[in-house]
Amino acid sequence: MNVRVEGLRKNFLHKSGEIEVLSGLDLSLATGRSAALVGASGAGKSTLLHIIGTLERPSSGTVWYDAVDVFRHNGVELARFRNEYVGFVFQAFHLLPEFTAVENVMMPALIHGLSREKAREQAGEVLTRVGLGERLLHRPGELSGGEQQRVAIARAVMLCPRVLLADEPTGNLDQRTGGEVFDLLHGLQRERGMTMLLATHNPRLAEQVDEVYRLEGGTLHRI
Repeated sequence: MNVRVEGLRKNFLHKSGEIEVLSGLDLSLATGRSAALVGASGAGKSTLLHIIGTLERPSSGTVWYDAVDVFRHNGVELARFRNEYVGFVFQAFHLLPEFTAVENVMMPALIHGLSREKAREQAGEVLTRVGLGERLLHRPGELSGGEQQRVAIARAVMLCPRVLLADEPTGNLDQRTGGEVFDLLHGLQRERGMTMLLATHNPRLAEQVDEVYRLEGGTLHRI
């Protein structure tokens, strides 16, 4: 799926006045390609990912998924679109601690309307694919950081999304584990033909994707 961003602006209100984080930036991601987003902390990388993933609305500008102007949808329609087409991986994992690994991965499928039996079957298959076939019934607190991030990746790809967004997915992991998690994420992206945008501070990870962009001063610069 092609993702195209045009004239994107995002302002936030602060007691000192309005702060412009994104300043009319443009971006085009071709179907099945991977791109890295680099830049200083506070540059707006997470904000851009959240807008592309429809978690936040822009102040102005458009985000296209193929021929669909996604922000013409209302909130309910956006939630349905996001569930079907977008997968997220976050630095902080965002797993539900009271649920097992397989129950966490089942969540997108249950929201999508699959039966519990079918959702559990598919979640088990995806967890096995990411190397956690023996950890289905473990809760997040019983898993290592790398294993928790693998659960989060399994959850993100559970419904075979067309677009995969990853916000510092290795930021909470040591170098070796982070490399393994990135290899898994990148391998799944290529295997399933997903379009991927990855925010990272790690230059070695950025070197392994198709395109690299620096976010600076609210605009993007291709490196």
